[in-house]
Amino acid sequence: MSLDQSNKTEHGVQHVAAGTPFHLPALSDTDLAGEPAIRFAVALDAVNDLHAKTQQVQADPHLTGQGKDAQLRPHRERTLDQVAATLEALDSYSGSLDKREAELLRVPELHREAAAEAIIDRELRDYWRSLDMDGRHKLLDAMNSGPEHQRLEIALLRSPYAQLDHEIRVVRESWNRGRRIENPTEAFAIEAGRSQVEWGRRAMSHLSSITLRTTAMGEGALKALVSAGREKAAKAFGYDQGQIEDMKRQIQIEKQRSAA
Repeated sequence: MSLDQSNKTEHGVQHVAAGTPFHLPALSDTDLAGEPAIRFAVALDAVNDLHAKTQQVQADPHLTGQGKDAQLRPHRERTLDQVAATLEALDSYSGSLDKREAELLRVPELHREAAAEAIIDRELRDYWRSLDMDGRHKLLDAMNSGPEHQRLEIALLRSPYAQLDHEIRVVRESWNRGRRIENPTEAFAIEAGRSQVEWGRRAMSHLSSITLRTTAMGEGALKALVSAGREKAAKAFGYDQGQIEDMKRQIQIEKQRSAA
């Protein structure tokens, strides 16, 4: 499913959810094919389907208010869950990017049996400690200029001893930059993914608030989310931890009463 971007204005691309317009930055074809945009498009359709269903049911003169609520309840709950699942999927996708970046920037481990590597590490750290401040600054500048000192970076980054914060920060930045240069495809994919996540969070912030209005479930929305174990999504909908804990206690009390 591709997101419709045909309605472009000076404020960006206009989207409409349940009759409410909002604007988002235009996406490239590549970003449109990304997970955040695809999931948002599905969730947007779900909210608009609920809006259309609500108008249809509310216009039925043969239904009482109670009857209308009964007909709409499953549609409301399903839509709320769909949007909640999208919020959680966006969070999960962001987490997967964190893991990919951590692997990309990972410093090689020093294995116990690698005695020769351990000796090289120690000698390089001894050399580093032997330098005066001017010598260290020159070497740090050289690290920033190219990959020639990568082996020294590894030795310093996996040192078991504390290093000066400003020095180790420069070493880490140089290492990270070198890893990205050596792996441009993965580095670009991660950067693009993060941009997509940022767009997705902005898009879902609009849609989540519209969803709460459209489902018109009141406190029942939080109850449904907590009952389904979607506490992360509940926070994304704007509920705080105190409200979530209160609802969990309320649900527990109701269970105890029904079991008595």
